[in-house]
Amino acid sequence: MVRADNFPAVKLYQQKSFETLATLEKDTKIGSQYFDGILMRKFASKLNSSKI
Repeated sequence: MVRADNFPAVKLYQQKSFETLATLEKDTKIGSQYFDGILMRKFASKLNSSKI
């Protein structure tokens, strides 16, 4: 899971062939502010054990 506003992290996961499974609205609360979360996945068959 990565926060939707963490653009560098989202880009990194996408570059590593992770795909978006779901966007969870207001998943995380910090203080009085809510943030969406992005649930991302990569199937084991697509993993390269030396470059996870």
